[in-house]
Amino acid sequence: MGNYTEWAPDEAKDLEAMKALIHRYLAGYGPATWKDFKHWSGLTAGDIKEAVKALTNELVVFTLDGEEYIALRGEKVPNASQNVFLTGKFDQAVIAYKDPTWIMTEAQRKSAWTVNGHCSAIIVAANRAIGLWKYEWKKGVLIFTVSYFESACFQKEIKNELERFASRISPKPLEIQYNLG
Repeated sequence: MGNYTEWAPDEAKDLEAMKALIHRYLAGYGPATWKDFKHWSGLTAGDIKEAVKALTNELVVFTLDGEEYIALRGEKVPNASQNVFLTGKFDQAVIAYKDPTWIMTEAQRKSAWTVNGHCSAIIVAANRAIGLWKYEWKKGVLIFTVSYFESACFQKEIKNELERFASRISPKPLEIQYNLG
C-alpha cells in the first residue's frame, strides 16, 4: 500500500493544484459565486483562501442582482440569442451551482428534481431553462417528450436538437410530443 510515514504535504504543489481546480471550474461553469464553487467542490473558504489570493490577477469580480460573481479574465459571456441547448440528466449546468435560480425559477427547479433527488434533463434557450425533455422507445420508435415550464417556444430549434440527438443513437423513426406548462 505504500509507506505513508514518509508522506509530507507540499504547500507549493497543493497551492498549484487548488489554483488549477478553481481555474477549471470557472472555465467550465463560470461566471459563478464562491458559494457555487464551494458547493460543487465540497471545500471551505479556508481551503481555497490562498489560491484565491494567488489568482487575483486572473479573475474578474462583478456584482449581478446583489450577488458577487467571479469569472476568468477574458471569459466570453454567452449572449441571449444562443441556440437551444439540451442538458442531460444531472447536468453540471444545474447541479454545479448552490443556487440554480440563475437559470431557472425556484418553482421550475422543484419540477426538475423529483422527491428522491433525480434531476431531469433540461431545455435551455435564451440562457434560461424553458422546460424538460426525455425520451423512450416504444415499438421501435424513439419518442421525445418536451414539457414546457410556461408556454411553447423555440419549437423549431428544439426539434432540430432532438433530431440531432436521435441521429447519434439510432436511424429509427422518431416522434416528438409537447406538453404545455
